[in-house]
Amino acid sequence: MEKPEILLIDTTNLYSGVIYHGVEHKILKSGKFLFLTTDVNMGEIARVIKRNLDWDDEKIKELIANTPVITIPSSVYSTKLFEANDLIGKRDPKDVPLVALALRIENDGIFSSDTDFEVVKDRFRIWKGSELLKFVGEKS
Repeated sequence: MEKPEILLIDTTNLYSGVIYHGVEHKILKSGKFLFLTTDVNMGEIARVIKRNLDWDDEKIKELIANTPVITIPSSVYSTKLFEANDLIGKRDPKDVPLVALALRIENDGIFSSDTDFEVVKDRFRIWKGSELLKFVGEKS
């Protein structure tokens, strides 16, 4: 298995990676991969943190600013939203922006534990944490 370089990260794994200190955190902080996500996903992270942890906006902004993930604006992937909706929209409309980004830019797959992405596994490699840990040098 060849090491991926550029990975798109979904909301669930990103949230786990920045809030908890488990597998996703080790992978996210390893420096072994370039992680990308959408502005929509990053906005969702901010809303979930505010709702679940009741953090103030400044603390959330600081956390996001220090997250080793590049946020891609919708202007980059908006031309692929309809195609992405056809692929995954019925399964989970919230995943449409990330799939649109995957269609728009070169990447080595999506880092997700969300089974909704199974519907696009013929188009994109879906990476699980246990698979990526092998490249980080740790076992799951």
